[in-house]
Amino acid sequence: MNINKKTIICNLFSDFILSKIGLDSNTRIQVTDCNNFYVINGETNSNIILNMNDLIDEFNIQFADVVGDDRILRTIDLINYSTKLIPISKLKYFFYNSDNCLYPKEDIEPQVEPYIYTSTFPHGHSFAMGRSLLYKMKNIAYNVFNLGYIKWLDMEINLNNSEDDIINIKHNLSPIKYDFIKSAILDVFDVESNYININKYDIFKESIRYQKESPKISKINKDFIVL
Repeated sequence: MNINKKTIICNLFSDFILSKIGLDSNTRIQVTDCNNFYVINGETNSNIILNMNDLIDEFNIQFADVVGDDRILRTIDLINYSTKLIPISKLKYFFYNSDNCLYPKEDIEPQVEPYIYTSTFPHGHSFAMGRSLLYKMKNIAYNVFNLGYIKWLDMEINLNNSEDDIINIKHNLSPIKYDFIKSAILDVFDVESNYININKYDIFKESIRYQKESPKISKINKDFIVL
């Protein structure tokens, strides 16, 4: 699937801002391209206020080959600092059997070209604010797809539930097989605590090379077998 260049820039800029705050903080940033200017919404528990003008200049220089003529020039900074944020412990996502399981293999053309473009999750979100949990879910999804007969996977993880109910899945096969695959996941993967973190340079690749997955996330566990 091809993502619009302006969405890529919004994703990349939101992760760039996040990298300056810290991936280990509790932060969520959303960047919106409003054609003539960018709006930066967000919350963070950090009390270090960023100089957005300096960040814009650094971003445009560092990623000149990506932004091209679409350089960021004007922004409205609406980030709230020193905000108490509760880490995300529940996430529901639909995954595709593709090179990056967040996106289908086929291009989906929008019926109407949007006027504004906005960064998409997990971009701009720190590890605690759902990013690590999504990475874990993606890793599980790649292992399920590696079985060879699953085309799509609808997965929900709720870390507040008991171990037996911490994960729920649906897929393209008969519901009879839901419990078989769910049991195999719980047997092999430490769903509750074994998160996958990547460094700030890798998160930039997530935006720019979104059609390819990080080897850390797509790693296949040889112990995951469903008969």
